[in-house]
Amino acid sequence: MLPKICEEPLIGFKNSFFESLLNVSKNWLWKIDEQGCLINVSQIITDLSGYTLAEIINTPLIDFLLESEKSAFLDLFNQQQEILNFCITFKHKEKQKLNFNINALPVFEDSVFKGYCGISVNITEYKKIEENLRQSENNLADAQRIAHLGSWELDLLTNELFWSDECFRILGHEPHSIKASYEYFIKAIHPDDLEMTLNEISAAMVKKLYDVQHRVILNNGKTGILHERGEVIFDENHTPIRMVGTTQNITALREAEQKIVQLMNYDFLTELPNRSMFVKQCDHLLNVAKQNRQTCALFCLGLDRFKLINESMGHDAGNDLLKAVANRLQCYPIEGDILARLGGDEFAFVRVNISHEDIAALLAQEIINHFGSHFIIQEQDLVVGLSIGITLCPLDNRSVDELFKDAQTAMHRAKASGGNSYQFYSSEMTEKVKNRLSLESHLRRALEKQEFLLYYQPKVSTITGKITGAEALIRWQHPEKGLVSPTDFVSVLEDTGLIVPVGEWALQEICNQYDRWRLMGIGDISLALNLSVKQFKDYDLCQKVERTLAKFNHNTDFLELEITESILMDDLENATKTLHDLHALGIKLSIDDFGTGYSSLAYIKLLPVDILKIDRSFVTGLPYDVQDNAIVKVIIMLAQALNLKVVAEGVETKEQLNFLVENNCDYIQGYYYSKPVPSADFTRLLQKNRQMPAPQ
Repeated sequence: MLPKICEEPLIGFKNSFFESLLNVSKNWLWKIDEQGCLINVSQIITDLSGYTLAEIINTPLIDFLLESEKSAFLDLFNQQQEILNFCITFKHKEKQKLNFNINALPVFEDSVFKGYCGISVNITEYKKIEENLRQSENNLADAQRIAHLGSWELDLLTNELFWSDECFRILGHEPHSIKASYEYFIKAIHPDDLEMTLNEISAAMVKKLYDVQHRVILNNGKTGILHERGEVIFDENHTPIRMVGTTQNITALREAEQKIVQLMNYDFLTELPNRSMFVKQCDHLLNVAKQNRQTCALFCLGLDRFKLINESMGHDAGNDLLKAVANRLQCYPIEGDILARLGGDEFAFVRVNISHEDIAALLAQEIINHFGSHFIIQEQDLVVGLSIGITLCPLDNRSVDELFKDAQTAMHRAKASGGNSYQFYSSEMTEKVKNRLSLESHLRRALEKQEFLLYYQPKVSTITGKITGAEALIRWQHPEKGLVSPTDFVSVLEDTGLIVPVGEWALQEICNQYDRWRLMGIGDISLALNLSVKQFKDYDLCQKVERTLAKFNHNTDFLELEITESILMDDLENATKTLHDLHALGIKLSIDDFGTGYSSLAYIKLLPVDILKIDRSFVTGLPYDVQDNAIVKVIIMLAQALNLKVVAEGVETKEQLNFLVENNCDYIQGYYYSKPVPSADFTRLLQKNRQMPAPQ
């Protein structure tokens, strides 16, 4: 039952408390009788409307309303038993308009209806802003159409939905060819995304912001992907009254991202998994095999005399042969196996639960025999031999790369022995362990004996042809063996944790060297240093970097820190925080070996990254390898779209340089300009800073 209003203090607002309330309230208080006439009002309405009290009192409220609102008001008023909540437009004496949001309660005396008393909130300014927004939408329509970005507005009180012209186009309709409605929008959402989208809308009523990506069924029946962002508007009582936002069709963006994933993980020519995907799949497979105490066989397969076929018949014939080989190899995998093309004429194949070498040998011989059949390539009959290297795993905790290297070594032995055969990998484990322990022992003393030094490889601008920076690379000057290759000791530093103190030394040395070059007047360059897994996961990393930089009286923007994709994806949440902390120090950040790990727009756009470094494995084949060309172009376009700089590593030939310049790569690094050199040699390069030979 509706509450009855106590009559005594309301009639005529005689009570002094209500008289005071009438005079001080910023909202319009009023009472109408059973005929709808205003019998009491607060003073503020005279200030707002331009009428005197005499002109308002005993005048029907409906006389002050727009013609279009009178019928709805009468319907509400005549119900008598309802609590009223509605909006009205009150006509100003000078023909202006006032907008009010009204809340009113019925008044009864001895159960007899005597009218309503209510409070009205002035929302005129809000309505003006709303009207101005509507008027400006015509000016925005062209811009939205160009940007493929639509805007919308939902009245939460009436469920009325407004779409800009582009919203209609996004859903496949001509502007205003259908009625924009909340119900139509809900029906257009893909059934599998409907619950998630409705939950996000409900959550926005509390958290204010709305941000969701979902699929929709377009007018032509196809599926599109929308990205919607919005904000809920609340009135003075914190009641949600309006929701405004934008809609963008991101279908093409998603398709582009999928294409990038395809290019990054699958071979362009054969559509088999590439080396990057193979390593990820194989790593997972080996972990499962270890848990189940199973043995796997890893086969590395290489075509005999492929180079001769490629050179004599041309690259097109070579590509056709590789596709035919891939099709034939796909006859062998069973469920759980992995088959991949690793590049060139090499393929890899892994089978689970190989209990003995004899079983692996039988499978290898079966594949070789099958390759005895002829291939018809460009109307020529070709007989292609196959050499296979085999390693059984997991025999120890070696990585996939190490295991594949073993199988590859065995495959090369098979080729060297005449080809069209297989070889198992074998090694002297005791000797390997002995050498490893000796290496660790020497490395532990190398830092205190100052045996480490830094080499610098120039980073060169493709526009000016001059050195703009360098990557600092750790080298080890062994007292007996001389200069030791980093491939022989860096992994040991990582495994033992020595990489952390060595990395701190490297940062200190970079800062010292930068100061020396600055004093010589040749220090206007950037210096890059790689961060290893253990360094990046060091909880005190940012503080250590900040303390080191604080010792030197110069800006920090000369320093670049390089992080690989695999490090980032291992723990993206903490990695993101660490990168933001480092970036806040003024340090530039780059993703090293980009394209070999988990490249995704989803994470790149979230990270404070400045530079993408294209891995040398993609540069090697330029400009002749179709897949490498496509991948490098996509990476450069992606970087440009995200306002990032691009560095190509491993540039060794004029043809590679020409391709990179033509496709607007910002910087190159590689032997074409200079190999990594000691600081003294790099100083001479800076002093000379000769231009790189111009591309032709």
